[in-house]
Amino acid sequence: MKKIVYTGFLIVIILVLGLTVIGLNLKAKNQNYYELEKRIEESAKLYYSQYPEKFPSNKTIITSDKLIEINFLKNMKLAKENCKGYVVVEKVYVYYEYAPYIKCKNYETKDFDERIIEEI
Repeated sequence: MKKIVYTGFLIVIILVLGLTVIGLNLKAKNQNYYELEKRIEESAKLYYSQYPEKFPSNKTIITSDKLIEINFLKNMKLAKENCKGYVVVEKVYVYYEYAPYIKCKNYETKDFDERIIEEI
């Protein structure tokens, strides 16, 4: 009986450590993509802070191409990858929430919608 408990305990410890290592490696691997998401979000915030009359009454989307075109974002390149993206800007009561989405060759933000890029 003790062997089963010790074996189970050892398996749980190995699983926890293994999943922790995998999670940390994945986070480190995706760090550059997270920074690109943050960069496009900050560009959208800067744009709307300089043009407050353009704030949406409820919700709008601004693409990375638009931010590049109006010189609020330099590019959407990451190493040798060309990425594309957009920021959803939504009014929540009295403030605005910014949700960045990007798509690169090896990474895509969860819930990225390709149709948004194509429609705008």
